[in-house]
Amino acid sequence: ECFREFLDATDALDSVNAFRRVLQSLSLACPFDFRALNAVLRPQLDRRLGGLLDCISQKLAETQVKAPHNRYTSAPLATVAAVVCGAGPVGLRTAIELRALGAEVSVYDKRAQFSRLNRLKLWEWVKFDLISWGARHIMPKFGAGAGHLHIGIRQLQLLLLKVSLVLGVNMHLGVVLSQEGSDQEQLLVARGPADEATFVPFDVLVEAGGPSSLVWQAAGFTFDVVGTAQATGLVANFQRQPGPGEELKEFSWARQFNRDLFDRLKHDVLADLENIVYLRGEEAHYFVMTPKRQGLVAAGVLHEPISPLTAADGEALRSHARAIAG
Repeated sequence: ECFREFLDATDALDSVNAFRRVLQSLSLACPFDFRALNAVLRPQLDRRLGGLLDCISQKLAETQVKAPHNRYTSAPLATVAAVVCGAGPVGLRTAIELRALGAEVSVYDKRAQFSRLNRLKLWEWVKFDLISWGARHIMPKFGAGAGHLHIGIRQLQLLLLKVSLVLGVNMHLGVVLSQEGSDQEQLLVARGPADEATFVPFDVLVEAGGPSSLVWQAAGFTFDVVGTAQATGLVANFQRQPGPGEELKEFSWARQFNRDLFDRLKHDVLADLENIVYLRGEEAHYFVMTPKRQGLVAAGVLHEPISPLTAADGEALRSHARAIAG
């Protein structure tokens, strides 16, 4: 029952807490070896609930690989303690790989929940990689559609989080990592919600927190802008609910390929767009488009074309997005 709750959990903290209950029921604690977990848990599960464990077991054993690389079976990182800063898709997928190679892995993220609604288009090889780790036993419809292959960032994070937990990755959500100390000696410190500080030992540090991270700066890394182009992107998410919107088919249009649509949008709702993409997510209708600044002025979003986007009228922008989607 605990494992069913874990698979069905729809947010990050619920997933972590449900999995902790699974481990408690089995008298296990992190870090644990997946094979030990599989040996005691798999006999208690039916075929449907045990599918995730079966996929991971086959992946680690490389039983369905034409040319096995033997890295998972030899565990070359068995003596390595790895810390991953950031529980985004990149950080979590890296944690999975490190753990599969034998490392003891801990993931830290300052956010306690996954809330990013934007959607990612996935390459075909990414789809099959996720399926091989058991994605369809967490999201049964993953990759099954005939249209665009895409997934919400939050759903992708949740999928990778669950695989990470089953593999034995230590997950620390709502915890900030920083490097503190003198120039001669820098220590990695974790601070939780109560601002309690804990020293974090590691052999390998993977920075996956992006340019806003607190860790990369101490290592002397910088982010340089190598080129820019003037463009405005507008992303809008609308909650799914029964009605005509559920019949809308996914599309991706540039002005030169559907002038009638773009001319109609400009005439009817003052939307002067270069392109527009619509994807239907699990929870929301997702639109991304590139409006021209003159159109935003006509719609009352900006005062003039040279106005900074930070000066946009929020309510006018929301109304404009709703008018385009409608």
